[in-house]
Amino acid sequence: MFRKRGVKKAQITLFIIIGLILLIVIFGTYTLLKRPGLDNEFRTETVPEEFKPVAGFVEDCMHKVALKGIKELGAHGGYIEPLNNQLTTANLKYLPAEPTKSDVVSLTDDDKDLVPFYLHIPGRSSYFNYQYSTAMPSLSEIEYQLARYLEREMPRCLEGFKALKDEGYDVVETSDEFKAKVAIRDKYIELFLNHPITIKSSKRSLDLKSYNTAVRFPLTEYYAMAIQMVDVALRSQFSESFTISLINYYSGVDTNLLPPFISHSDAPYIITWSKSKVQNDLNSLLVSYVPALQVAGSREYVPIEVNGDDVEAAFFKSLSMNLSNQSLENLSVTFLYKNRGMAMRVQPSRGEIIKPSVATRPGSDNLPATSSNTYRFFYDIAYPLFIEIRGYDNNTELPEYSFLFAIESNIIENKPALAWILGVGTADWDDSYITTIINLPNGVLNGSGTSSVPQMRSQTKSLFCEENTWTSGDIKVSVAGEDGQPLEDAMIGFGCGDYDQCFVGMTEINGSSASWVGQLPVCTGGYMYISKEGYGSRRVPLTTAADVNAWIPTQNLKKIRTLTATIKKKEILKLFLRDNDKQWSAGPASIGPSQDLDFLSEQVVMSIIEVGADVGDRPVSNNLIIGKEGVASTPVKLVPGRYQITATLIDENGVIIPANCTEVCTMNVVICTSHEPLPKDGPISMKPAMWGGLDFRDDPDAGGTITLTAADLDSGSNIEFYALKLPDVTRSVPPGACLIALDEMNYIGKYSGQFKSDLLPIIS
Repeated sequence: MFRKRGVKKAQITLFIIIGLILLIVIFGTYTLLKRPGLDNEFRTETVPEEFKPVAGFVEDCMHKVALKGIKELGAHGGYIEPLNNQLTTANLKYLPAEPTKSDVVSLTDDDKDLVPFYLHIPGRSSYFNYQYSTAMPSLSEIEYQLARYLEREMPRCLEGFKALKDEGYDVVETSDEFKAKVAIRDKYIELFLNHPITIKSSKRSLDLKSYNTAVRFPLTEYYAMAIQMVDVALRSQFSESFTISLINYYSGVDTNLLPPFISHSDAPYIITWSKSKVQNDLNSLLVSYVPALQVAGSREYVPIEVNGDDVEAAFFKSLSMNLSNQSLENLSVTFLYKNRGMAMRVQPSRGEIIKPSVATRPGSDNLPATSSNTYRFFYDIAYPLFIEIRGYDNNTELPEYSFLFAIESNIIENKPALAWILGVGTADWDDSYITTIINLPNGVLNGSGTSSVPQMRSQTKSLFCEENTWTSGDIKVSVAGEDGQPLEDAMIGFGCGDYDQCFVGMTEINGSSASWVGQLPVCTGGYMYISKEGYGSRRVPLTTAADVNAWIPTQNLKKIRTLTATIKKKEILKLFLRDNDKQWSAGPASIGPSQDLDFLSEQVVMSIIEVGADVGDRPVSNNLIIGKEGVASTPVKLVPGRYQITATLIDENGVIIPANCTEVCTMNVVICTSHEPLPKDGPISMKPAMWGGLDFRDDPDAGGTITLTAADLDSGSNIEFYALKLPDVTRSVPPGACLIALDEMNYIGKYSGQFKSDLLPIIS
């Protein structure tokens, strides 16, 4: 029988998900209600009237710094500087090239704009990995950060009390230590500071140590609102339901649409899709529709009236999130999407092409063969959904305030992640269908004589990135550019197979080199990854052991070059001929000269990705869309190295296969006595048609990767790429060719290899 993947865990994971919901809610509400008392060392001192200007000066500084810190907390979802371990106790993972594998994500690709995932699946979501986690800070963690921020920024604000000298005060700081404490209340935030000073005036002196102030601002309201939104998003699978509805609404057996979840056709031809185009189309839909998401009852909420069919009604219903009946009239909620921040896979597919399953029923002497096309596709999708809560209240010290965080939308094989947790994922193969006999080699059995069966790793939270578990010796690595100059602030990370990976530090200038030294987790078969803005990244194999030091040779990062890219086409020259029996044959293929794209009707979508065992967590990646009334050129960022290039050429004029262009025998008795023309239901019109492309991948059915050297990239400022254009069927005899021509869409990889030397990019 069929079973659902995850069903054995259903009861356990149901408790896990309920526990996570309770954790999210209790996480905040407990700290909202039960605040710690104030230590004696922070008790406010009585200040004589003549010295109050000095105490007031300190408290004014505290107030200014706190206001700035509170704004930063909102901009980063409860963190001031998410990756700064001097301000936060959290160890957050940030992988810019793979945002859905991170704990924090940037809407702008700038490391200064990071926000945490309040709900996400760590790593790559799949039917083996679908457990939720959260990087949401507790209120205690927020208080800790604001206190550390106050300690760091106060010296800059006070400037040694220079401003008070003109007022007749001589202030001596008897210690350079600043010690702060923060208490977040319902409607305000209290700040306490210890910093010993001695004040001398014309009459007497005073030792002063403790200061306090408060900011009238209800940070807890934004925090509680975020908790409630995460709770509702988790229970209702809000973003996943929206994404599924979006795909359902814009899918069908048509190259202009997304591949459908399920459809069927008996046509004598198939419709195929380009992976790059599908991802680009879905990305464009998310860019268009995510801003239309709303929270019912919020400040700018506009109800949507729908009178269409059930599919349309379901789609527009999915655009609204419903919270409790609390007043939201002073809060606006905006949903934002990171352009091209999506990870997507559609199966079944082969290489760059997404194609249906084709079942062929063989013919007989009397009946022709027939085929049946099943368009059943499974989507795996993960993308960050940013949520901004913006409040308006003139009765607070921050009358307009923004609180920004992210959740991750996860669809696994067309199902929301919660479905997998509850044991209702897609049907899986049941081992009871088959009997398997395995001959084990010697040594596989353990000492007791029984077989040793490896167990899958449980989906519990990893401690890999907890710094107190890192027990290797000191590991040192130096980083330099291609010219040998040291590179400061290069990001260093460490990973262990596909188990986990985390950021560990940044290089610092040390004499004539830039290096990082520190401990790492113990791992056999691990790797260090190194990256820096403006440079390519590197991956270095590294096995670590307890208390064992290692010195890694200097790693040279390659500087990114920016070139202006254009794309031209080269047509496959191939003739299709029909004989007197209306049977078709194809002539040999050759390649024509370079031609400009027809910008009114042709468009090329091209993906250029750096590959190789030594490429780190930030592979150089470019997506080009050129033609069809769009741009004629676009900048690309490249480093010396090996590249995988795939492309799809879309012809808006399409391809038309004439009706009745061939015949099949329907009655065969010694000789064929009856024929049936195909296609018999009229011409086949494919407008637009994916009628070309490129496939430079390391795959038996593709043309192989290409290498661009430093000398290549430095030889010019322009790079011209090429895409294949499949044969012009209007040149066939007779014009239009027939069903045989549709097979050309499967030959892009073959042609890419056959004519590779003619298709390599040219730099000038």
